[in-house]
Amino acid sequence: HPYILHYKVGVAADGRLTAMEARIIADAGAYASMSPFVTWRSAVQVTGPYECPHVHADVYAAYTNNCYTGAMRGFGAPQVNFAIESLMDELALKLDLDPLELRLRNAFEQGSVTATGQRLDHHTVSIKEVLSRATEAADWSVKRESLNTENRSRTDGKRLGIGLACSFRGVSLGAEGVDAAGTIVSIQSDGSVIVHVALTEMGQGVQSALSLIAAEVLGIDTQRIKCLGADTGRVPDSGP
Repeated sequence: HPYILHYKVGVAADGRLTAMEARIIADAGAYASMSPFVTWRSAVQVTGPYECPHVHADVYAAYTNNCYTGAMRGFGAPQVNFAIESLMDELALKLDLDPLELRLRNAFEQGSVTATGQRLDHHTVSIKEVLSRATEAADWSVKRESLNTENRSRTDGKRLGIGLACSFRGVSLGAEGVDAAGTIVSIQSDGSVIVHVALTEMGQGVQSALSLIAAEVLGIDTQRIKCLGADTGRVPDSGP
């Protein structure tokens, strides 16, 4: 979905977000299609992975004369994440703060509450640890200072930069729809197991995960399990 996003944010002198207002319009095209689910996800993630105590968000999908739009993995999350991360960089510049420090001051923690009222307490919230370890491994501070120094001395009108961005995303469908999947597990005469599933392996490790689940349930080694690739004609609905 192409988006038009209008954000207004309030921030304290120490860089902590205090309020956020968002008005977002998505181009649905000629039919609603997946737009209700896409815009719902945008509302859920409207603040990005940052805690803000006061949030007002209106997200609309507009019918247009364009081709109707759908979703592919992101479901409205990439658009708002792009806007929020751009805003965080702008705020860091205005407040004269390191973009990393600004994100660390506002990032979700264990027990944080999202804009839609979800308390993050049923899993480990590790964004601050991830940010710290990733930027340390990348020599963020050293490279940023080095580039700033070089840019001040350049006379060719060109500038060099280093970027930093965060995002968060819910797992599975959640409130977007019925979240279910099916597989067929076949035990062979030699004791090996074949797992038939219609989920497509795209690097997320689905075949490894399903093999581990089958191994744990059946009490056998993963080496004796083969997870076959997607074939919707041979297996039950495995979900989107």
